[in-house]
Amino acid sequence: MNTSKKIICGVLVLVCIFSSAFSFDWGGSSNTSFSVYDAAAFPTEDATLSLAEKLSLWGKVSFNKNISLNMEGNYQGTYDFEKYNQKIDLQLFDLKMAFIPSTSAIINVDLGRIFVSDSSRMIYGNLIDGGKVQFSLPTVDLGVFFFFTGLINSSNLAVVNSSQEIDFQKIYSLAPAFVAVGLNATAKNVFGNNSFGLDISSFIPTDAKETRETSIYLELNSTGPIANSFYYDLSTAVSFLGSKTGIMANGAITYYPSFLSSMVAANVTFATDTFASFVDPALVLGESNSLSGLLKAGLVASIKPIDSLLVQLAGDFVMDVQGSSLVKDSIQWNTSLKWQAMTDIQLNMFVGQKIPLVDTVEPVWFCSAGFTLNF
Repeated sequence: MNTSKKIICGVLVLVCIFSSAFSFDWGGSSNTSFSVYDAAAFPTEDATLSLAEKLSLWGKVSFNKNISLNMEGNYQGTYDFEKYNQKIDLQLFDLKMAFIPSTSAIINVDLGRIFVSDSSRMIYGNLIDGGKVQFSLPTVDLGVFFFFTGLINSSNLAVVNSSQEIDFQKIYSLAPAFVAVGLNATAKNVFGNNSFGLDISSFIPTDAKETRETSIYLELNSTGPIANSFYYDLSTAVSFLGSKTGIMANGAITYYPSFLSSMVAANVTFATDTFASFVDPALVLGESNSLSGLLKAGLVASIKPIDSLLVQLAGDFVMDVQGSSLVKDSIQWNTSLKWQAMTDIQLNMFVGQKIPLVDTVEPVWFCSAGFTLNF
């Protein structure tokens, strides 16, 4: 038997042993999308057109009911009718372990490339390499995390005010290097079904060329019901970035009517011009540092006229916060549609527009349509 046949036979034997010892599942998806972006109130001949194709593969290995490994990677090609850009990414590599020391306690451990965020997802919310431990009791959750950002694809981690520029021409360029540490605590079912939480996090640069200084964030949050079908979500945070201290506050009241799985919410976000999140939450169209010097008030509504179709409409009034002054900025709106045409086929559409209220603000028009096939 020659060497190639021995290798093939060896791989087949390992697959058989692996499959019999552990549970393995896999799948994937193909997404085709077309988008139009223009720094104008409506599309012009200068609009940027792009066509993208994204292929994703995922796998899950279940070693037992308490330990599993979740993996996902993708390849994306984008053509803007002038040049073709490629990107590969490992989106998920999460070793999940659950330990149950008693009937009322559970310890969840995640190691690898996993998603981590603050409670409001206003300061950070990304896939990062590292680990987190969550200790849960019936009335309290406690968690700690430790991560490193420098191995992430930079196109997926745009650090606010970082001196490192993102090279979109590279198939995989490394993100700015920061060590992230943090802890969180949540008191559950307080005064009824209300929850109160505390997040503390810090991002420390490890590259001597990085000009963004160490940042520290303290965040308080509260969620719960107000009355039948009405719920609130409040958060406030303080940022310490170098010599600057900033404040952010965010609140929303959501109403869930009893028809067509609909939802209506009113929200307000405020941030001083000295506040700087770690990753931009993309609150304003066309802005890369939207959560700084911001006052935004908006409404969002969604409805499912049929079980397979979700329609959403949102609008915001945006103002600039300049010290103790407020200056009108823009009005923005967007609408989106998601249609699960079949079990493995989804169609989606998004249209958004920013209309300036002053000459110093640039308009934005963006629309996209996509088709996803799962297998």
